[in-house]
Amino acid sequence: MNIDSLGRTLGGYEFEFVCDIIPQNNNGVILDYRPQNQYLNKKGIPLNKYGGGIYCRFDIPNNWHDKSGVYALYVMDKLAYIGIAQNLYQRWNSGYGSISPRNCFIGGQSTNCKINSYIRDCYIGKKDVKLYFHETNDNRAIEKYLIEIFRPRLNKMFNSASGIKLDYNKSIHLKAFATDNIELVSAPPIKDNISKKDVVKYLLNLLKEAKINGKERVIVISGELHSAVSLRNAMPTACNAMYAVAVFYNHKILHTTVSGYSSTIKIEYYL
Repeated sequence: MNIDSLGRTLGGYEFEFVCDIIPQNNNGVILDYRPQNQYLNKKGIPLNKYGGGIYCRFDIPNNWHDKSGVYALYVMDKLAYIGIAQNLYQRWNSGYGSISPRNCFIGGQSTNCKINSYIRDCYIGKKDVKLYFHETNDNRAIEKYLIEIFRPRLNKMFNSASGIKLDYNKSIHLKAFATDNIELVSAPPIKDNISKKDVVKYLLNLLKEAKINGKERVIVISGELHSAVSLRNAMPTACNAMYAVAVFYNHKILHTTVSGYSSTIKIEYYL
C-alpha cells in the first residue's frame, strides 16, 4: 500500500487525505455528550446496540460539501473502516460527528453511534485517526470491492467473515507449473453447489502448490478460475474468492472493472 503526504493508494484507487479526526476537547479533556437522554421514555423505543454510549463531537472541513464517493478511516496507520457518502461533509458532520438522539434507538442509524464512540475511545487512548476519500459516482461497487479485499475490522463484512479454515488434505492437484504465469486447467466440480469458500480453498491450495514447485508469483484470471472449478454462471463467486485470497498474500491487481466482477479480473499473487 503506497502512502505519501497527500493520500493513499487503496486497492488500486487513489484516496485523498481529508483531515485528522479530533473530537472537541478542553485542553485535551474530551467533551462528552449523551444525546439519548433527550429522547428516553418519550415513545417507549428501546436503545439500539450502540445507543447507550458516551459520544463526542467533531467535524471535517467545509470544502467537502457535495463530494460523493468512498471514504477510508485509518487508526494508527491501519485501515479500520470503509464507507460511502453521497455528501462527505454531511455524512461526517451531521451523521458521525454529531449524534442525534433518535439514532441511539432502534430504527435509528446505529452505525453513527458505533463510529462516534469508537473515535472517542481512540482519542482517549491517544490513537491517531485519519480520514481519506476517493471521489466517485460508483460508490457501492468500489466499497464492496475494497471491503472484500481488506476486511476492515469495523465493517460488518469483516465480522461475518472471521476467517477461512483450510483443509489441505483435500488439495486439488494440477499439472506441473511450466511458468510463473500458471495456466488453470479444468478440474472436476468440488461439489454440486460450489460456494465462495470452496473456491477460496481451491485457490489457496493452488498457490501453496505453486510455491512448493518453486514459483515466486502467480497470475490468476477470474474467467479461467471460473472454468477450472466448474462454476456455472457464477463469475462474482470467482471474483470474490480472488479478492478474499488477496488478504493472505502480497498482491497486485493487474486488471479490474468498475463493478469488480468480470471474467477479465486479473490479480498477481506474490508467494
